[in-house]
Amino acid sequence: MARRRVYRELDPAASPTLSVSNRVIVALISFSIGISVIGTEPTIRDQWGRELTLIDIAIAVVFAVEYVLRAWCAVKTQKFGGSSGLLRYVLTPMAVIDLIAFMPTLITFGATDVFLVRAVKFAQLMRLGKFGRYSHAFATIALALRRCRGELIAGAGLALLILIGAATLLYLVEGEAQPEQFGSIPRALWWATITLTTVGYGDVVPHTLMGKLMGGLVAIASVGIVALPSGIIAGSFVEARRALSRKRRTFRAARDRRSRATSKPPPPRSRPTIPARRNESARVPKAPRR
Repeated sequence: MARRRVYRELDPAASPTLSVSNRVIVALISFSIGISVIGTEPTIRDQWGRELTLIDIAIAVVFAVEYVLRAWCAVKTQKFGGSSGLLRYVLTPMAVIDLIAFMPTLITFGATDVFLVRAVKFAQLMRLGKFGRYSHAFATIALALRRCRGELIAGAGLALLILIGAATLLYLVEGEAQPEQFGSIPRALWWATITLTTVGYGDVVPHTLMGKLMGGLVAIASVGIVALPSGIIAGSFVEARRALSRKRRTFRAARDRRSRATSKPPPPRSRPTIPARRNESARVPKAPRR
């Protein structure tokens, strides 16, 4: 009974609205992100460094307790049941994010190494990923990416092919004119990368006529490369949103059926009793016999 109550408090999918515990956790995530960002300012860190550290430790302890409670409840669910259920839960993406949210802070408590402190700050900013559990929008995006991962992998492979091809072409036509920038395919990859991503820093540009012609063709092709994954994700996002809407409607319908089944039916209304009518003929006096 206690495990079920904790599960309903911590799992956003167990109820249509966020519970009090989940609202507190969301507020702590937002507050911890603000503290981590402010703590990178040297003037604030020098004056309030000890207080900020204590706040980070307290928030990390709360997240650690949340992680343990979620694992304790997960092993009793159908998805993570069995002997290896705990291991399967620990390896899920959200569980890994929950672990990163508190583990580096607790392990490196009192560390003074600059790189280690900055790495811990980066790990604390990973707490933003915890919002994915509480937002339907994040769930829709995650489902959309899972559904179109094959198309995205194919698009990434096509982009890589065009990237290497563009670097090879500029190496052939610009290698002699600019050996420092295009003297090899790895050097030309920098120009191909910033061109295909439509960034165009302008620090490396072709000078020859053939190089400019090839560069223009690559720039035109880059527009299609950037638009391809956008269209794939947009179409998958629409389908994922419809699927999640159907899932939520099914969840509400099942919840309503359970509530109707558990509620006691009203007692049957008793009908008023109507007295039976006596035989009218019995009231008529019999004629005397002669």
